[in-house]
Amino acid sequence: MADPTTPISSQDATPPAPAAAPEPAPAELGPAPDMSPIEAARTALSASALPGRPWGLPKLTARYDVLLIALILLAALLAYVNTFSGDLGLETRTMLQGDPRLHDLDHLDDIFDKNYGYPLVTNDGLYRPLTTLSFLLNYTILGNKTDPVGYHTLNWLLHALNSILVFYLVTVIFRSTRAGFAAGLLFACQPANTEAVTCVLGRADLLSTALVLLGLFTHLGDVAWANRPALKWLMRFTSWLLFFLALLAKESAAVLLPLVVVFDWLFDWRRYSGHAARDFWENCLRKFRSNYLWMLLVWLGYLAMRTVVLLRLEPKLVNFVDNPLAVSNIFDRFLTSCVLVAKASYLLIFPQWLSADYSFSQIVPVDTGFRRVEDWLGVLALLGILGVLCAVWRFHRHLRALAFWIGLFLLTLASNLSVLTVGNSIFSERWLYLPAASVCALVGVVIHLVTRSIIAPWWAYKGELPPFADCSETVLLNDHLDVPYQHRLVVRRRLGWFIYVVTVAMIAVVFSLRAYWRNTEWKSDLSLWQAATIISPNSAKAHKQFAFALFEAAPDGSRIDESIAEAEKSLVIFPAYEEACAQLGHYLGVKADLRGAPERIARKPMSPETRALYIKAAEVLQRAAAFNRKSSEHRLRQLRTREWAANLKLTLGNHLIYLDLGTVYSQLGAFPQALEAFAYAARISPGEPVAHEGMGEALANLGRPEESVVELIQGLMLAPNRGQTWRVLEIVYKKLAPNEQVVARDPAGRPHLNTSVALVQGHIERAFRSLVQALLDANQRELARKLAEIAVDQYGMAQADFGDLVRREVQRQKFLRR
Repeated sequence: MADPTTPISSQDATPPAPAAAPEPAPAELGPAPDMSPIEAARTALSASALPGRPWGLPKLTARYDVLLIALILLAALLAYVNTFSGDLGLETRTMLQGDPRLHDLDHLDDIFDKNYGYPLVTNDGLYRPLTTLSFLLNYTILGNKTDPVGYHTLNWLLHALNSILVFYLVTVIFRSTRAGFAAGLLFACQPANTEAVTCVLGRADLLSTALVLLGLFTHLGDVAWANRPALKWLMRFTSWLLFFLALLAKESAAVLLPLVVVFDWLFDWRRYSGHAARDFWENCLRKFRSNYLWMLLVWLGYLAMRTVVLLRLEPKLVNFVDNPLAVSNIFDRFLTSCVLVAKASYLLIFPQWLSADYSFSQIVPVDTGFRRVEDWLGVLALLGILGVLCAVWRFHRHLRALAFWIGLFLLTLASNLSVLTVGNSIFSERWLYLPAASVCALVGVVIHLVTRSIIAPWWAYKGELPPFADCSETVLLNDHLDVPYQHRLVVRRRLGWFIYVVTVAMIAVVFSLRAYWRNTEWKSDLSLWQAATIISPNSAKAHKQFAFALFEAAPDGSRIDESIAEAEKSLVIFPAYEEACAQLGHYLGVKADLRGAPERIARKPMSPETRALYIKAAEVLQRAAAFNRKSSEHRLRQLRTREWAANLKLTLGNHLIYLDLGTVYSQLGAFPQALEAFAYAARISPGEPVAHEGMGEALANLGRPEESVVELIQGLMLAPNRGQTWRVLEIVYKKLAPNEQVVARDPAGRPHLNTSVALVQGHIERAFRSLVQALLDANQRELARKLAEIAVDQYGMAQADFGDLVRREVQRQKFLRR
């Protein structure tokens, strides 16, 4: 690595061009013999911030550097060694299995043509094709599928790379290997980073952080090699490319542009005339023409790509529970963000209480009406941030490196908070990943300064070297000092090194143990959300997710009472929580099914206890349906603002609520209500076979067999192997055509319809026509096209019925590809 005490002029072969204003000589970097310790520290911190590009990019030339990197990698491995055996989690597994873009290499164009959450989320407002490509690398190219080891390994490799980048970046800016090593080591085992590293979905933060840090490095090269045009432009083009790739990994990587501006303001601001305002505009114009303009164009190009993709989708709708700031004004959002900055600072310094969720009402937005005492916390946090900014402005010329890391912390954290725009979440520990680099850098330099003041006291120099520069023991032993003083310096040097090693090691061990313990909570959804309910007891979502994890962990229903209790806690926190209400109704229905199973087997009438459970489930599901219709109406009004959706006959909503409601009503024998619920579910999602099966059974019980068989056939078109649907269809057809063999079986015993019966052929044609039209109304055009082709090719229906539909869908797909 380049000697941090060597001026840049001695590291570069080409001498720098003379500046307009004379720069201080190297001898001025050292303190005067009578300089106080505070003045000596100020001189050391400002030594790396003098004009004239004082950096040399680091090089791996010494075993010392390799050893430090090995120690950082070892710390990262020990802190996260138990993540490789962790589970993917339900959310990650559902995303991987449900995204067809990850299953082969034929959908590469869809990665750049669809939103991040496609197809499970219609519009999450996210566009991250590079992150999706990294999942494609794991799932298909490396063949990991749903094996978690490959995903966790790649996440850990990215984290290890980021730790090394933090080590080098701090070393270069502070010009101290000890400060850089402390920062890199603490970042490698920082417990607040566990969500980004251990959770596979934290890949976006890992990728964007690596690219942002590499972008800062290339910008350092641009500044350091200003007198080497070829290298300068190579670094500049590389930084623009890294900026674009970082944006493709995560939207918040746009923070690299203001970071570069802050870096130049602190470290590469030239003096032209001595007039502050004139010099400011001269520097702005020089940097804007050479760098900022092109970075701005890169960002605008990314925004154009993102806008083209997201405008084809329905408008983004933020869930109030996930982000209560969705209904707050900009002043409330700003003060709440100030509180979150303070919270983030606390979690990064004291990462004791970490949670997977901070949604409503664990974090309550600040109300500018100041009706509660907690609302004044926003004002206090704002005053604290303003105080830090004022201190940075006042001392930025003497503490430029510290000012840069403070600016990096505030900018990177603000890029994720809901101030100008509303994000999908109010707060997440993944957002702390890049800000953690700043905090670790500040902690590392504090440790370095304190221990270095013991190693090299200010009174031990004649003035030829900075007091905190790396220097040998012989340099400290000045000739004018007598033997007792020399002995005292040697003792202080050894004591300082001992304190440095012990302090860094103790913090690293504590952080590693906390990270290791935190990773155990990510082993499964059950342990994760159980811990979240303890740390965030006021979070409605945490209790809802814990209830679902309990339900999934015990498929036999042995923990159904615990699931019901957690869902009820969620509704106590937020009574209008639609998802928790729907889950509670489902759990009550499952409990009623379990209680009534022996009665059905023994063909006994339903007991009063079982009926009471079904009635309670129906009441809860009716509440959930009311919440769902209200939110769906609002969502539909937003969707009508899209030109392409103005004429669509859409019915929006959560069809699972109505499927559960229809099932409960069927058990109660209320078939008219069951038919209404199943019909609404089929309108929302015509491609759901259970909805058509439920409608068929309800119609059969209501004495409407002709309509019943049409719905049952539609269910079989979507799911041909559903045995229950075939049994009901056979029973209904025995009533309609008792003398006909309507349901036949092949030699393997698989049932199929006898199309030679005229009655059956008519039912099939009716089923195809109505189902294809319903799919078109629901904008499920691809499935409608496939069913139309099946009707023409396999059932001999007229081409005129579906030919125009197929032609229009093919034209639409070609238009979208263009």
